[in-house]
Amino acid sequence: MNKNTDKIILLISLLILILGISTVSASQMNPEDYGEVDDIDSNSQDINIQDTSIPMDTQDELKTRQETTSINKESKNIKKATYNVDETNIGRYFDLGDGSTTKNVKENDTIILSGTFKDMEFYIDKVGLKVIGNNAKLTGGQIIISDEAGNNLLSNITITTTDYDNAILNLAENTNITNNKVTLKNADGVTEGIRNEAKNVIIVNNIVNVEGPSKNINFDDAERKNMAFTFGIVNQANNTLIENNTVTAKKHKDAVDEFTGTIDAIEVQGYPEEIISNVTIKNNNVHVSDARFVYGINVLNSIDNIKVLDNNITATSIRYSNGIQLGDKATNCLIQNNKVDARIINATPDEDTVSFGIIATNTVASGTENITIKNNDVKIDAQIGYAFEIYNVHNSNIDSNTMNVSGEYAMGIGLSGSKNSNITNNEMTLSGNSARNSTLAEYIPPSNNGIHIQEASDNIIVKDNKVRATDRNNNSKAVYIRNCDNVNVFNNDLVADNLYGDNSVVSTNSSKTTIKNNTSPFDKKDAIITIQAPKKVDTGKTIKINLTITDTAKKAVNGTAVVKINGLSIKDINTQTSAITIKNGKGTLTMTLASYSGKEYTVTAIFSKTGFNRAENSTKMTVNKGTYKTFTIKLNGTSEQKIRIKQTLTDTNGNKIYGNTQVAIKLGDRTVKTLTVSNSILDTEIIVPYLPPGENKFKITLGENYRYNTKVINSTINISKQDVVVKINPIKATPGKTVNLTATLTNKNTKTPVISGKYVFKVNGKTVPIVTEFFEEIYTTKNITKGLAKWEYTIPNYMNPGVYEITINYNGNTQSNPIKYSSKSLTIS
Repeated sequence: MNKNTDKIILLISLLILILGISTVSASQMNPEDYGEVDDIDSNSQDINIQDTSIPMDTQDELKTRQETTSINKESKNIKKATYNVDETNIGRYFDLGDGSTTKNVKENDTIILSGTFKDMEFYIDKVGLKVIGNNAKLTGGQIIISDEAGNNLLSNITITTTDYDNAILNLAENTNITNNKVTLKNADGVTEGIRNEAKNVIIVNNIVNVEGPSKNINFDDAERKNMAFTFGIVNQANNTLIENNTVTAKKHKDAVDEFTGTIDAIEVQGYPEEIISNVTIKNNNVHVSDARFVYGINVLNSIDNIKVLDNNITATSIRYSNGIQLGDKATNCLIQNNKVDARIINATPDEDTVSFGIIATNTVASGTENITIKNNDVKIDAQIGYAFEIYNVHNSNIDSNTMNVSGEYAMGIGLSGSKNSNITNNEMTLSGNSARNSTLAEYIPPSNNGIHIQEASDNIIVKDNKVRATDRNNNSKAVYIRNCDNVNVFNNDLVADNLYGDNSVVSTNSSKTTIKNNTSPFDKKDAIITIQAPKKVDTGKTIKINLTITDTAKKAVNGTAVVKINGLSIKDINTQTSAITIKNGKGTLTMTLASYSGKEYTVTAIFSKTGFNRAENSTKMTVNKGTYKTFTIKLNGTSEQKIRIKQTLTDTNGNKIYGNTQVAIKLGDRTVKTLTVSNSILDTEIIVPYLPPGENKFKITLGENYRYNTKVINSTINISKQDVVVKINPIKATPGKTVNLTATLTNKNTKTPVISGKYVFKVNGKTVPIVTEFFEEIYTTKNITKGLAKWEYTIPNYMNPGVYEITINYNGNTQSNPIKYSSKSLTIS
């Protein structure tokens, strides 16, 4: 050898020695110490993420929608990662030019944003990507979830921006937009807090504030036909849930206020060629103001199966305000349990002003039909007020609504051109003053009528309503019928100025009109209700609500009563209102508080019977949060093993847990799974991390929500070592040839490579040494790497042809048992 060759051999020998020492050191480390470091954070459960629990009935409805609709872009089965991202490393995960995700971000990853991001546009373009804020604030910029994505989550982000059409634009199916705070202010142009154009989307628990222009709607413009320029939330897609949001929409202080300038808080619109269906707008707080025309919730144009439920709406304007509008080719829709306050403020004296509570309408060729308007509470304060206007809508039901309207002209329910409708069980108080003639051009002219039915509104039933209408000019009617056929008005409680019962019903130019059995308070008795309910009780408990009902002479009354809690009727298992039979003045309702959150409730009993005025009485009941019942799960297994955990969650009263429960599963000191359990069934698989053999801690944390306090279930998991399966690769060689002895070592149970431990090889019973460059033989061990054992071996010249035995001795590690294994794998020729 020359000198240079000697130096190279010496350098290689030193390198092998260093690597050997490093490997031995690594084998002494706990297997848990291996893994990527960087920005990845496996403990994202520590981030403070708001509760997004959704009522069970809504979850079931959404689940049914999503089961019937598939997404084109499927999430690949890849390892998920969580990244903590702030302004110092944002460029690693999002392109600073176009805002798209970089190649470092994979499908199904989670990005946790922290700190402030200025003028940053985020373009979420990966399937399954979750973007969650941890005190994250976006000032300027925009978030777009592209149609390349799907199954995404955008949560806990605060975005304050301007000069964009929308703060959040979603184009991806199966996306959740939750717990965000959105502020968008534009003096001109389109201004939309959240816009959704993809199906199967949840928009829940967001706070949305928009200030934009009050511009005229263009009914001919192809690009933005029939749409306002300013919306809080706008949806143009099927299978959407808009729930628990607080939406405020108003005119920007520097924006135009055109003559018919319009602002809507929540908008759902279909397309002429495509019907938008299965949209639920529920439990939102809605405030819209400052434009000349304002709408709280506006649902129009080719829509089907839309539900507007439990919303609290305030709409104020100087000219025109409307709480809820639905129509123009609308079918099979429900408007229920909403509170609407529509009013006019700061009106100018040169024009008539008008407010509507709820409008159902149709002004296109295809009809609006099968509309139910039920259990809504409407308050109107305007020069001209309509609690409900129903125009050209067929097969509708208007039931159990409460209306309070005051102004110069105050109408309860107005029907025009609407056939086959039922108006039942509504209660209205109207106060007007028709001292002047109105110039308002409206389908139903202003008047002080409780129920106004006109112009071919045929086959109508008006039953069991209570109307109190007054006009200081003595021009009110309880029910007014004009130019209609087959209208039946009976069993109502009617007062209009000095007209009572049947005498307060006026019919002109109509045929087959039936007016009978309508009464007034002047011929009814009063009932007195005494209600007893628990003052304090835990959720999940079964309670009794006892009623005692007498007349004013303290004589027991028979009949039926209904109990409402916070204004909502108690339902039985068939979702029918539970009627309480009152016999000899006594009645009892037994119910379980399975779905009630921890807070104070108002329990109200209502009694109504022919010959009696409607009576009610209330009491307060405080429901305390419940406690999860402790249970025991003991696990046995090995590291890297998949284990299934299945448990029915109950409370201490024995009831199954209601709604959604956030669950975290921890093995040792590592959280291995976080998930949401719906309707009490915990059923999931976990992969056991590397843990020392023997007994280890095992913890399940059940999260706190509106109904239950947090609970930690402590248990143990017993970790056993695994046997090792060895495979020695066969070798064919001749004496004097250098070969590699190789073997693969695999854990028997989990089929995973053995990750550490020392080994030696023997050939024909003799230990194989390491031979140095000086032909010195060193007898030592090597460390296994990723399940592979490898040793360089020179066939001695003295070995005769034949088959020889190769043996490997492996000393094991904390996860794998030792093994000595031999096989006749060396053939000398």
